[in-house]
Amino acid sequence: PNLQLPGGKTIGSELAMLQYIGRKYPALAGESDDDFLASQELLHQAEELYQKLTKWCPTVMAQDKSPEDFKVFWTGSDTNTHSAAQGLLVYLSQFEGFLAKCGAGQDKFTTTGTTVGELKLFATLFLVQLVDPKLALPDGLAAFMKAW
Repeated sequence: PNLQLPGGKTIGSELAMLQYIGRKYPALAGESDDDFLASQELLHQAEELYQKLTKWCPTVMAQDKSPEDFKVFWTGSDTNTHSAAQGLLVYLSQFEGFLAKCGAGQDKFTTTGTTVGELKLFATLFLVQLVDPKLALPDGLAAFMKAW
C-alpha cells in the first residue's frame, strides 16, 4: 500500500502510515500515555503476528510453503518457547490477557477503542479469520472484532 500525502510525498510502509496517521490525529495514537503505550504494544505485536502469518501460511502466490510448518504455527500453544517460535494460539492468549490488563472495557484496549494499534490488530485478526473462519477467538478478542 501507499499513502499519498499533501505535497506529493508518499509513505509506503504500513507501520509508517499508521504512525503518521497517529501523529496527525492524536486521538488515534492514544488520548493518554496509557492509551498510547497500549496502542504501540498492539501495533508492534500485531505486526509480529502478521509477519509470522505471511511466513508460514501457504497462499495462491506462495504455494511452496510447508503445510507441516504452517500447522505447527497455527496450533502452537507452548508459552515456554522463544517468541520466534510462538504459535498463533500463544499470540491470541497474550492479546486476550492484554485486553484484560488494559481495563478499558470488554471489547477495547484503549478508552476510544480506535487507536492505530487496535486498527492493526483488527486487520491482522481479520486475516487470521479469513484463513480459518471456524477458528474460535477467545471471548474478549471475539468481542473486540465484533465491535469494529
